[in-house]
Amino acid sequence: MSAPSVDLSRYRTVVVSPHFDDAALSLSAVLMTAPGPVAVVTVHGGRPPAGVKVSSWDYDCGFSAPEDAYETRVREDALACECLGADQILLVNPDSPYRQPDEPLVGLDELVRRAAATADLYLPAGINQPDHGRVRDQSIAALGTDSGVRPFFYADLPYAAALSSYADEGSTFLTSPEAWPSEVRVLGGRYEHGLDLPRGVPVTGKLWEAKRRAVLCHASQLSLVACMDEVAVPQPLLGVDGLLALEVVWRPSAG
Repeated sequence: MSAPSVDLSRYRTVVVSPHFDDAALSLSAVLMTAPGPVAVVTVHGGRPPAGVKVSSWDYDCGFSAPEDAYETRVREDALACECLGADQILLVNPDSPYRQPDEPLVGLDELVRRAAATADLYLPAGINQPDHGRVRDQSIAALGTDSGVRPFFYADLPYAAALSSYADEGSTFLTSPEAWPSEVRVLGGRYEHGLDLPRGVPVTGKLWEAKRRAVLCHASQLSLVACMDEVAVPQPLLGVDGLLALEVVWRPSAG
């Protein structure tokens, strides 16, 4: 579904996913236990412009034409959303290799304002991923930080999990703001009362089985996600206790 045609007031949980795979990678367990109905909104969910050359990312994923990559990703995302019990909503922005980097993200401002009025809104924390940071910043600018709106911010997986403090034995992320990545500490500074200590959701048992199925729906990108420089750590992407086995969510403090 495209965002303009959707009645967002029917949803109790709305996740803003920068790319087609981010909600499944970062929030599967949270979504499966969240109040429903649930919607996953992909910000870079638009078709590439006609006639553009295939990006290096899509080429290395095995596609010779950007249209083929796009159509595959839309189908994969629909399957992942079905696994998570969520509706798929797409904004019209092409993926970042196919758009100007400084262009505002079309439809995002209106969407987050509408969603925040009636639903729990989840935004990317923007850890170690520039596209995610742009989505976070534009969303915060649209909502304001003094309006009383308190969106949730989720740790971007697998990027955040590459940090040593994320999934250590003591779960330092969950108890010590000093261990938070710089992006989260700066994020807390934008809100008058900072951020509450985060909620950690271990992804185990049936939740892990369901998350694994949702992530595997995004098969066309997984080979590259697993070997990106940002996540180059000696842990398997889909290991039972690997990079995706702990989901973390922050929220601005009510004071």
